Amino acid sequence: MNFLKFGLYGFLMLLTINLKSQSATGETKKVYHYTFEGELPLQNISSLEKSVSQLTYVSTAKVKYKPAGKRGEIIIETLEPSAMREGTIYFDLVELKKLILSYNLNPNELTQQ
Repeated sequence: MNFLKFGLYGFLMLLTINLKSQSATGETKKVYHYTFEGELPLQNISSLEKSVSQLTYVSTAKVKYKPAGKRGEIIIETLEPSAMREGTIYFDLVELKKLILSYNLNPNELTQQ
């Protein structure tokens, strides 16, 4: 009987730890990496970061760019609702791709951590 109580207690502790990984407001942190190719003038890097940061649910955006290879990556952190309800707006990857294209860059691979 004590073993059953100990097992139940351990399960509840793991469940609690898992729930704490979500914020108190019911949001989940996600990290996206979007690679791109093309010529990005150095003065436009901060402008691109600012534009990405203004997308819905984006908390931070960082652009890494190598002028010699004309390749770069945008690292995006979002806080998205954990449970989608009818009518909920979510992080729109299509808008992100349009934004990258607006800087005359060619989007490549999108990955999520």
